[in-house]
Amino acid sequence: MVTRLEQVHPDIATWLQGLPHDRQVELVHDLALHAVQSTGLSVPPEATDLSEWAADIDSKGWSRDADGQWVQTAEAFAHARAAFALRDASTAGLGSEATKDSLYESIVALGPDFVRTKLGLTT
Repeated sequence: MVTRLEQVHPDIATWLQGLPHDRQVELVHDLALHAVQSTGLSVPPEATDLSEWAADIDSKGWSRDADGQWVQTAEAFAHARAAFALRDASTAGLGSEATKDSLYESIVALGPDFVRTKLGLTT
């Protein structure tokens, strides 16, 4: 199955795949923490169920517009993406799909240019 990272940022996915698994896990965790902090969220306490925490942050960001359509502000969207990045990073050690999902969410929260620079992928 092709991940969102592989679909949207195939070069980053390929680069990530070339790293040792332990380095991949460390990298996505560091980026996810940065995404959480840079979007203004507080890192949750260690005992927090990150799946519930991320779902709660995501659900708080939705409202209906004048036409009755569900919308999310840019800030709420970034919060949700950062929360899901941290959630996925917490299980990255279990498999490459969670690692790729975490990195994808961090890219969405932080922006591709920032992440490419942070990873040293800019020319």
